[in-house]
Amino acid sequence: MSGLGLIFVEGNELSAHPLNVQHASHSYPLHHFSEAEVAYEQAAMSGMKMQVAEEADFSHLGPNATVNIVISNFVYSPAVVTITKGTTLVWKNEDVAPHTVTASSGGDFDSGFMGKGATYSLTLTQTGSTNYFCAYHFDMVSKIVVVNDPAIPSTPTPTPTPAASSAAPCYASNNNFNIEPGVPLTMAKASGQSWFLIDTVNNLVSYRISYTQVTTTEQRSHIHEFVPSNVTAPARYTLPRGASKIGVWRFDESHQDGLLNGQMHVNIHNANFPSGEIRAQMNTLVPCKRVFTPMVRKK
Repeated sequence: MSGLGLIFVEGNELSAHPLNVQHASHSYPLHHFSEAEVAYEQAAMSGMKMQVAEEADFSHLGPNATVNIVISNFVYSPAVVTITKGTTLVWKNEDVAPHTVTASSGGDFDSGFMGKGATYSLTLTQTGSTNYFCAYHFDMVSKIVVVNDPAIPSTPTPTPTPAASSAAPCYASNNNFNIEPGVPLTMAKASGQSWFLIDTVNNLVSYRISYTQVTTTEQRSHIHEFVPSNVTAPARYTLPRGASKIGVWRFDESHQDGLLNGQMHVNIHNANFPSGEIRAQMNTLVPCKRVFTPMVRKK
């Protein structure tokens, strides 16, 4: 077996599934997270850093091989695999939290809900590169590369021409928090990340927000619209309190252009900085192939 390498996964498209719509022979469910799942996820996110993806090349095994991928600590491992056409991949979820294996570009497959201990098998018969992600944790992104058996001459696959469209059904955004202007550098220790999925079909924004090391307890936080970076704007949506936030916001149709132009940001306010201590501007959007079922929390 060949050795393992380390690479960064970049340029990924994300996708997911329509609200209450039948897809790939099953209805994709809303999942109400239990208290145990929420606690597990928050503990994992509190120590989460930029993941370096483990890459493994299994193409030397040839067709008809079986390759196992473990889902643990919110990571697919190996995260990037190269296999020969005809190989079967088997994922096993070892996390307490539920996950999915959902194609986002270059394929059309979806494991559906995978609880702890669940497995999902997939045999790849077409060459090419496929990105996939978890529909419950859309910062979990991975990749499959399928190549021909070296013993069989390869035939180039034509690249399809993308269809023109004024707006994709879904957009994804992943942005770091920055210190707000006016916060003294000696106090500027806070950091964090925000993940958004904008569903332009159902007018939904799903978000995951995590931050740490603010100077004092958060008093309030909002999604603000619609202005460029470093400009103040009215609060449009009040977020739940806490250093780890997850939820869904339904936006008005008239707001869509502002969202897609990156004119939305998250602001964390506290007693030391009533106007905001940190801010994440949603200004990098990646189109998705499909809309998705939003994540929900048990009340």
